[in-house]
Amino acid sequence: LDLLGAVSRRRTDRGPLDATALPSGLPFELQTAAAAEGCSLRLVSSPGDRATLSDLVLRADRLLQVRGEAQSELAPWLRASGDTDRDGVPGNHTRGSAASQRAEFVQRDFSTVGSSPEQDRPGVDRALVAVLTTPQDRVADWFGAGKALGAILLRATLAGANASYLNQPIEDVAMRAEL
Repeated sequence: LDLLGAVSRRRTDRGPLDATALPSGLPFELQTAAAAEGCSLRLVSSPGDRATLSDLVLRADRLLQVRGEAQSELAPWLRASGDTDRDGVPGNHTRGSAASQRAEFVQRDFSTVGSSPEQDRPGVDRALVAVLTTPQDRVADWFGAGKALGAILLRATLAGANASYLNQPIEDVAMRAEL
């Protein structure tokens, strides 16, 4: 029931995140939630691993921009200011293009024309970064990953944490394998 109650409170936050403010046991709780769905949540904490992942996210982001498919798929989901649809991404829920590109991990920019980037706030990024993995790369594994992601996000919400995504590498088969 607690997890169900967290559904309406969970939000994606593309601004700076600070893992030092989280309960110390939360990473292990999130790993346990992933394992319950047959997945692994691998923490990315060493400077070298973070740099490697950051480079992969940047390369995948550039590849997706060059292809243009991701942006055209995303366009119908972007919501302008005043749009009352509950689905999609509000255009102001972003850091803005420049801040998204200079973050430690490149963020997708969801800005819409005339929107102001509400999540471009001061603060140093000290995010808890993790990669959710599956035993294989099959449809059943994707389904398990979705269930695990839902459990992870809701448990994080219950702990007072916000989350964001670095999903660019999983959208390309070769980069997903590299990840």
